[in-house]
Amino acid sequence: MPLVYVIRHGQASFGKSDYDELSKNGIRQSYILGKFFEQTSTRFDKVYSGSLDRQLYTAVHALEGMKEKGREIEINEGFNEYNHMDLINAALDHYFEQKGVFVDLEVLAGDRKLFQNFFSKAVENWIKGEFSDSGIQTYENYCDQVLSAFEKISQTNEKKAKIAVFTSGGPISVILENTLGINSFKAVEIGWGIKNCSITCLSSNAKFNRNTNRFLLRQFNCSAHFELEKEDNLITYR
Repeated sequence: MPLVYVIRHGQASFGKSDYDELSKNGIRQSYILGKFFEQTSTRFDKVYSGSLDRQLYTAVHALEGMKEKGREIEINEGFNEYNHMDLINAALDHYFEQKGVFVDLEVLAGDRKLFQNFFSKAVENWIKGEFSDSGIQTYENYCDQVLSAFEKISQTNEKKAKIAVFTSGGPISVILENTLGINSFKAVEIGWGIKNCSITCLSSNAKFNRNTNRFLLRQFNCSAHFELEKEDNLITYR
């Protein structure tokens, strides 16, 4: 099995009309990440990304930092983040219908701490299956999507290859859950601390299979590339 560098996207545009767009800081984070790979002579045999803009353009700017501008990036939607707006809307409807609680989305968008508390609870309820009547993707189905994507890259790459996967916090939490054998709630809790453009490394003694041959965790949430820059604003979480 290849050595897999799983990279969370750069800082997105929280509170803006298009969250999926990288912020200026997110673009800089991505470029610095690529420059770090170039300085450490890290080269990838294959580069994958989810189809979301914040994932794809993190890959684009990182490759530019690696002096590999224009290199092919293979898109796999299995690495996409879950649809956070579908989840938020399902939670808003559920809390109002089941508990008579009205939550003002505009107020949430203007307060990061309040939003995080709300969203954390919504994800917990989603995992428990409490939004099953809303028609949104189930947590079990989402996990299957992510693990299938990792199984696919395992089957289609050489044993000694180095590959990069540009993705989001959700898929990283799912693969941690499978790798470490922890429950979903603990995996999501750990996931809230995954930094933008951080590096998590995985390997396996054979082809990855979610049930019989899980990944080994080699490195988690590394941000040494930012710490070397000595700029506090480079460490972000959303």
